[in-house]
Amino acid sequence: MSETRTARTAPRAVGAQVASARRKLGTALFVSALGPALAVAGAVSALVVVAVKVWGSRLGLAELGVAGWVGVVLVPIVLAVLWSALSARRRWPTVIASASVLDEASDTHDLLGSSLAFSSREHVGAFERWAIRDAEAAASRAATDKVGELTFGTPWIVGVGTVGLAGVLAWLAPMREPPLPGPVPIVRTQSPEAAAVAAEKVADAKEAIEAAATTGQVSDQELAAIEELERELAEGLREPEEALAAAAETLQRSADEAAKRAERERATREAVRERMQSISPESLGGASQLAEDLSSGDFEAAAAEAERLLEAMQTAPSEEREQLAQELRELAEQIEQQQAEQEPANPEPQEQAEPESEPEMQPEPQSKPKTPEEIRDQLEREGVPPEDAERLAQEIHEQQERDRQQQEAQDEARNQAEEIADEIRREADELSSPDQNEQQSQGEDNQQQDGGEQGSQEQQQSEQGDQQAEPKPEPGQQQQGNEQGQGDQSSGQDGQKQSNTESNQKQKSGEQQGESKKEGDPNQGEAGDDSEQGQKQEGTEGQNAKPNEGDNEQGQGQQTSPGTQPGNQPGSQSGEQGQPGQQGSQQGDGQGDGQGDEQSAGEESGQGGGVGKGDQQGLGNKLRQIAQQQKQAEQSGDTARELQRQADELSGQQPGGQGLRDLADQLPPQSPWEGQTEFVDARPEGEPEPEREQIISEWFNPAAEPGENAPAGRIDPGRTVRLAEERAQRALEQQSVPRRHADLIKRVFDRFGERAKEASDASPAPADAEDAP
Repeated sequence: MSETRTARTAPRAVGAQVASARRKLGTALFVSALGPALAVAGAVSALVVVAVKVWGSRLGLAELGVAGWVGVVLVPIVLAVLWSALSARRRWPTVIASASVLDEASDTHDLLGSSLAFSSREHVGAFERWAIRDAEAAASRAATDKVGELTFGTPWIVGVGTVGLAGVLAWLAPMREPPLPGPVPIVRTQSPEAAAVAAEKVADAKEAIEAAATTGQVSDQELAAIEELERELAEGLREPEEALAAAAETLQRSADEAAKRAERERATREAVRERMQSISPESLGGASQLAEDLSSGDFEAAAAEAERLLEAMQTAPSEEREQLAQELRELAEQIEQQQAEQEPANPEPQEQAEPESEPEMQPEPQSKPKTPEEIRDQLEREGVPPEDAERLAQEIHEQQERDRQQQEAQDEARNQAEEIADEIRREADELSSPDQNEQQSQGEDNQQQDGGEQGSQEQQQSEQGDQQAEPKPEPGQQQQGNEQGQGDQSSGQDGQKQSNTESNQKQKSGEQQGESKKEGDPNQGEAGDDSEQGQKQEGTEGQNAKPNEGDNEQGQGQQTSPGTQPGNQPGSQSGEQGQPGQQGSQQGDGQGDGQGDEQSAGEESGQGGGVGKGDQQGLGNKLRQIAQQQKQAEQSGDTARELQRQADELSGQQPGGQGLRDLADQLPPQSPWEGQTEFVDARPEGEPEPEREQIISEWFNPAAEPGENAPAGRIDPGRTVRLAEERAQRALEQQSVPRRHADLIKRVFDRFGERAKEASDASPAPADAEDAP
């Protein structure tokens, strides 16, 4: 008998059990997918219900009815059920997989799955028929109830909760009432021709303001204002005449802003030129042309000359390089000397000459600019009428703004001059011979060590007198200055030695500048004395901090490699040559950061001036940057004039003519408070004399001299004028009034004095005739 037979279908009992297990597994997949989908659908239903409740009245959904709300809630849920069914159908288990799961649950040792696999073959052997019979016998023991158990976890709880929340909101939440219709805007009827002409002029004004705003000469607020004006004109919300007037006002504000910017940049340019005028090119050789260009204020030519010199020195002998480096150092010293001479020349606010006078009559120190509102309130407290206090407050505020801008220009010019000097000195250090710098740095190190030992001896002697109970500083504190400068600069030891000469020169110039400041300002002198005294007390600590200062400066100028990019080196240290009292703080800050801190300092300085040996363009870049700022000042002036011309055209004035504001200023004032007013202290000095009544003999005395027996209470006009003239002169000396009015005030009071003197020298009035006998 053959061992094989024709394949037959699987046993019916096994197939039924496996099919039941397969259905239960698929149902479990559907239930597990429906839980998260139901949670999402419930949340979406709740959001849709809230959206309909809030904005449904505007969309015409105020009357949905029960069916409508049921649809709003159920549509997301139905979509979730469909998605879950499709997801479960894609993952529906196969027959063999279901049989394997059923074998595992029934502990039949894979009999059901093997029988299904054997029954699908074309020829079945004896052992396979044996397995099929065993599977038929084991089918009665199949535990289908253990397969595909349904579990309802947290997703189902969340889903049921969100669906219930959506239903509660749809049933109980009130519908938002539709908003009441607002007032209908009144559309004015305009002439098409006038509107077209006004729109064209406003568009031209917008182009001019937009061009100025792209270069930063006009703020974006003016551009937004002209765009809003153009929109209102197109929608008919403004008359053409009003739109043109508003456009002219916007152009006027833009012109004033551009003019202020040009004036500020021009003041900075003039201040920089003034600080460079004292440069003497006669004492310089190869750098004489550079010094002459700097002295004349031609920074573009100076940049080209600096680049030419540095490029020519790339292949020059060491003697010529050293000579040019020395000349550049002399040039930097001239600039620094001029800086030191300029500082004391700045006017300092003087103290009050008369402490007995009232505070409100004296000019307040310019500690910080006041707002027009504060100035107006102060004037009103002093008795100025409210209608005039507003105008006076605006004038005082404008004067304060002009003073502030002038001070900012001086500060910017000082910073630029210091940066130029630092760049020149850095280029000189790069041109110097490394061997010479190393010898100089060794000599400076020996001097500093000797000074540190001497300072420590003086400190010990001073402490033995009256501070015996004070604990001595620990050795770690005495070496604090040396430890701060060592950080991560292990690769720059040779460059640190080269920078000692530079740091000592800068320190000497800083001390000279601090001494000059001490003569001009007592407060700064006291600060310098305190700093020097603190350095003496620190002894070895202060002396050990000086080499670190050189290390910090060396990281800016000399620790460069041929591949270093311009943006990696600092352009300047404006505060490096400040007061002597500031050197102690500069020596200890950031010494251990090495090259990383130096690069960050260069990025903060705002200029990519530092370069390596292969691209020495730091000085040229700085000078060209200053020249570019001067060109921007000229462009700002041209922009201001162009905007002013367009504003005059829109307002119906001739281009270049006087504006309405200028013509209004020429009109006579309608009241005494509308003119130019300055407060002066015209009160008499000292205690007033007690009034004395006049007797009859003094009143009728024909033989008395003129003014000898003046009536009690009458003030001599000559004396009053003299007192007023003295007060005005004192106000001019104290700079209590603007300088532009000083000459006018002096001439007016001089004229009053001359007239009072002429009146007093005139012949007395004729006396009455004597009575007839």
